[in-house]
Amino acid sequence: MKITDDMLRRAQGVDMVDYLTSKGYSLIHAGGSYKIKVAQKHAGDLSSLSVFSDRKGWKRWSDGSTGHDTISFIQNVYGKSFQEAVCELCGEIPHTDQIAADTEFRANDNKAVALPPPVSGKYNRAYAYLTNTRCIAPAIVTAMMKEKKIYQDERGNVVFVGMDKAGTPKYGAMRGTITGKQYRGECSGSDKRFSFCMEGTNPEKLIVFESPIDAMSHATLVNEITGKPDAWKVHTRLSLGGTADAALIHYLSEHPKCKDITLCLDNDEAGLAAAKLIAQKLSVKGYTVRILPSKCKDFNEQLCSNREAAKQSRG
Repeated sequence: MKITDDMLRRAQGVDMVDYLTSKGYSLIHAGGSYKIKVAQKHAGDLSSLSVFSDRKGWKRWSDGSTGHDTISFIQNVYGKSFQEAVCELCGEIPHTDQIAADTEFRANDNKAVALPPPVSGKYNRAYAYLTNTRCIAPAIVTAMMKEKKIYQDERGNVVFVGMDKAGTPKYGAMRGTITGKQYRGECSGSDKRFSFCMEGTNPEKLIVFESPIDAMSHATLVNEITGKPDAWKVHTRLSLGGTADAALIHYLSEHPKCKDITLCLDNDEAGLAAAKLIAQKLSVKGYTVRILPSKCKDFNEQLCSNREAAKQSRG
């Protein structure tokens, strides 16, 4: 996708504070800058980030990286290319000429992801958050923990891990477990090509979500609809870690048998727009693509809504 002058102008004008707030972060204005509120600090968090008074310039004091706009922030912190950063800020998805290109990531192939240390003992807090607050089937959470794709860090956050074919961690996403307090972030050095994935037995089909929680929620719903506890194991579910398609493109490059894709991104403006663009992009490559948003904002909200309705019906 060509970056037009208008797109560049819009992307350069994006307010950093507004952008971070849209990502779920809470910021406080202290002195001449803005700081992210981090209840429990951990390796790779954004606690050292300062957004300057113009709400565009920034500096991450932990590693000395700095920039003058949100584009440079996305490039540096999230490892995206200039084109990807501009497209994200403009609500677009960059197109690649070949499914297997992945050229913008090759420079970071040997960069290790900085996963936070796991808590000593059982992952009780993470388990309770996912099964009680998020209503995900306990057996599914347990299975993901056994595969080391989910664990609890020392701060009590849930960590979702993405791995390469050899089982080496390449990506980490964190989610806070305190009800009423939103915290989410990606571990430093994360490679979005290797996002959280629930491998299924059918090599020809793939279901795609924005987040790991939505992927596991959909798996839970399939079990409940079919009445079969192992129904979720048939299809592979992939989280994009947002709406960018890097993980999907890389997955398809490594799984040539997969030709049938269902896009279950969020049922909101950003999710539906991203799904439409991805569908257009892959359809011309010969893939069968469906867009299947949830009835609610996302599949976890739909799962929790179903549980609440069931409780009320039981009276």
